[in-house]
Amino acid sequence: MESRKYDVFVSYSRKDAEIVDEICQLMRQKQIVYYRDTQEMPGGETFFNELASAILDSVVFLYIGSKNSYSSIYTPKEINFAISKNTNIIIPYLIDDSPLPDNLFLAFSDLNIRNQKESSPEVILEDIIKAVPRLKNIVKSKAPEEKIEGINFYPYYKDALEYYNIAERLYYDDRFESLPQMRMAALAYSKYAEMLGYTNRGKWLYNEIWTGDEEVQMLYKEQFEKNEATIKAKIKLSETQQKRNKIIEKIKSGVPIIQIKFSDEISDIESKENTFVTDAINFKEVDSIIKIVKIKDVIFKMVLVKGDTFIMGANSLQGGENKDEQVTHNVTLGDFYICTTQVTQELWNAIIENNPSKIKDKNLPVTNVSWNDCQNFIKRLNDITGMKFRLPSEAEWEFAAKGGQKGKLNGYKYSGSNTITNIMWYSKNSGNRPHAVSSKLSNELGLFDMSGNVWEWCSDWYAPYDIKHSFSPNGPTNGTEKVCRGGSFMSEAKECRVSIREKDMPNEISEDVGFRLVLAE
Repeated sequence: MESRKYDVFVSYSRKDAEIVDEICQLMRQKQIVYYRDTQEMPGGETFFNELASAILDSVVFLYIGSKNSYSSIYTPKEINFAISKNTNIIIPYLIDDSPLPDNLFLAFSDLNIRNQKESSPEVILEDIIKAVPRLKNIVKSKAPEEKIEGINFYPYYKDALEYYNIAERLYYDDRFESLPQMRMAALAYSKYAEMLGYTNRGKWLYNEIWTGDEEVQMLYKEQFEKNEATIKAKIKLSETQQKRNKIIEKIKSGVPIIQIKFSDEISDIESKENTFVTDAINFKEVDSIIKIVKIKDVIFKMVLVKGDTFIMGANSLQGGENKDEQVTHNVTLGDFYICTTQVTQELWNAIIENNPSKIKDKNLPVTNVSWNDCQNFIKRLNDITGMKFRLPSEAEWEFAAKGGQKGKLNGYKYSGSNTITNIMWYSKNSGNRPHAVSSKLSNELGLFDMSGNVWEWCSDWYAPYDIKHSFSPNGPTNGTEKVCRGGSFMSEAKECRVSIREKDMPNEISEDVGFRLVLAE
């Protein structure tokens, strides 16, 4: 089969976006390059011509069948076009019980029709991998265990695909044309993908964005072109995995606190024995610092959240269902560090030596702890380390859950994604029990379980929001109940939204309430 631009064309109704989001995320993890129409493009001949071109340039035509797609304007045209051209391997995946239209029933009669009740999205991925020749030759590699900000240490060829997928998502975002910074970022990521070995598709996308966009060309030259040497250095870094592993061991057995930076210059990385670099790319506006803290052989990580002004409360995308979250207001915060995970039972035992959790496992979040218990734990932790740990304020918690500066453009309802099964444990998937921290995907800051798993205590007394612009608010000076945020393994999905507010007496405990640490900058 001749080389084509895409492995998969995804045909679906936008009303089924949630299941399609899940499938597409799995495809990215498997290095599958797909075309998915995500733009609110005007209809007509031009739009359909673009879809037709993408279908012809794809190996697999993945048809997401549902009541919504059968009644859609474009989806029937897409499948009929694919059938008439007979150049794609068609994989039908039916996600509800609606009967197939007669024409599709006949067209699919010789195909292996999958349905969601019997076949998970992972099964569909297996079908795709079998159908696309190039995917059979991809070398599977085990991702090293160490993560920082949710980024795995992959060999450079895997990074190339990651960069390409980021560039493509930006390119097909409906804000792409109106935001030059988004176009500039897409241009940079596609260039990085090309330089790291994803040559053909990276070059194609780079040229698509570059052509005729003088504003982006100027921004790119000013801010991103200088980093091309950094990308080349990344290839060299990918060949030094043994040295990285030695540094990991040094961290595990070394100094209690080590600062880890995304460096502006890569040439001197290997000479910095106390620096562990997770990614060679640095854009100054997203410079990140991680503090790794070791207490009695227990290691936890604090990520720097750069201060900013954000809108606190539920916006239209986040679906404010309760009155106390509907008062949106501006809040300005300074810098602070926040723990990448909820406090584990392992860390609790290292400080308190009395685990109150109902289900016990060192990797589970500690639960059955009151707000007062958290204060006792933090006091002992500060006495041991000489540092100033504390609970997050409610404003800090919400800003971090929304992804900080990095999450501003996304506006997710949940922390890190709207595909809830990928990022949180809640009532429908938890089995009515907590799960190991960081076993789901992180948000934009590398924070895990900000939605679901266990509720998290905040420092504030509960009170209605003030509509006025506030600066580093810590809530009222007194009250009767303390704030909890984030939802839990017992919660419905709507109770795990980033804007949801809950409260409880400071001496109360619950098997689905824990906490997370913050460290003053």
